[in-house]
Formats: sequence, C-alpha cells, structure tokens
Amino acid sequence: MVAIILHLYYQDLWDDFKNKLLPIIDDNIHLFVTTNSDTDVTADVRKYAKKVYIVENNGMDFGPFINVYNKIKNDGYDYFLKIHTKKSKHNKKLGDVWREKLTEVFFNSKEGFNTIIEAMKVDDSIYMAGAYSCFYDRTKEPLGSVSLLDNKETIKIVNSFLNVEAHGCFFAGSIFMVSNKYLDMLFKNVILDEFESIFNHTYNSSTSTSHAMERLIGYGVEYYNGKFLIIN
Repeated sequence: MVAIILHLYYQDLWDDFKNKLLPIIDDNIHLFVTTNSDTDVTADVRKYAKKVYIVENNGMDFGPFINVYNKIKNDGYDYFLKIHTKKSKHNKKLGDVWREKLTEVFFNSKEGFNTIIEAMKVDDSIYMAGAYSCFYDRTKEPLGSVSLLDNKETIKIVNSFLNVEAHGCFFAGSIFMVSNKYLDMLFKNVILDEFESIFNHTYNSSTSTSHAMERLIGYGVEYYNGKFLIIN
C-alpha cells in the first residue's frame, strides 16, 4: 500500500492538487493531509482523504510529514509519497514551475505512478524516487556547494538524531517517494516525538531544520546502501 502525505499549507492550491490526486488514489493508495486551519477547503479535502490533521506549521512541510508518518508507520504502508503545496514568495512564476517539475513525474498518469511503485517493489534497494530535474548528485557537486549551502549548523542538529553521512545526493524541493524499509532504517534509533520537536518554522528556509532534513533524508540512502530512482 501507498500513503500520500500532502502538506496543504497553501489551501488555494487544493483544486490543483485534487485534480492531480483523484486519478491516482484508490483502495491501496490513501491520501493523508496536514494543514494549519479548518476551513471550507478542508471540508472538501475530507471527501477524498483518509485523514486530515490540523497541525501547526512547524517545520514547514517536514514537521507535518514526520507527525503523520509517526502515526501511520505501522499501518501496512510500503511507500510514502511526500508532497506539499510549494510556492515561491519571491517569484510566483518560478514557484509554479518548480512545483510542477517536482510533481509531474508522479501525477502524469495512473499508469506512470504504478510503474514507479512496481520498480521499487522489484528492486527493494531503491529507497527514494523523484524528479531528475531536482536531483543533486554528490558526484557532480563539489563538497560544500549546493548540497550544504549555509546550513551546516542545522544539518548537525538534525544529524545528531540520524547519524548518517553529512554529504551526499538528495532531491531538492522535498517532494519524493520513499520506502518504509528505508525509513525504518533511518529512524531505527530515533524517538519520533522528540525528533518532530526540532523542526522550526522559519522564513529563512535555507537555514531551517526542514532544509537540513531535505538533504539528510537523501544522504542516508547511500549510507544504508540504497539507490535512487531518478525519473525524467
């Protein structure tokens, strides 16, 4: 089974995401939604989601993801698709393009979505899947470049829980498919209630704990001898 975990911070984007999601969800693909307020929009969301959680916007999209994962990790889901209503505060057009790049590889068609799941089932060493256009490859990026940016201190904070290599490959933009097998390994020594509490909401996203987690959840793939499925 697959759990799609959507952080609906920008509720005005619900109709766009609904159009992407409805062709995908079925009896084995369930939608879970986090958002920070109960509105007319969430009333519509509840028609399609297995569960809606009203949460604070701590950790931007990562705090809510950890919150839901912690609640459903033992419910039989093999894969988790982490998505969120990504925007740019500085450039609306750029934000729209970035969001589409991240999501189109998963929502192009039901057949395409199933192909990703099947590939991860056939090779269970594939721990994460995401868009080629948003993948940062450590073999092509010098140490200390985009992989770290100015976020070394918060990477240290997050990695004090995870204890993986503090450099590697990752999917920028925090929209990806991840296997439960991998998350079990990544969080095996982590008390998730404590871990969730480290995520902060900040307007400087490049130095946030969520920004650090975006990188570290990717870095851990190779640390645990896994692979990425990079989708064109």
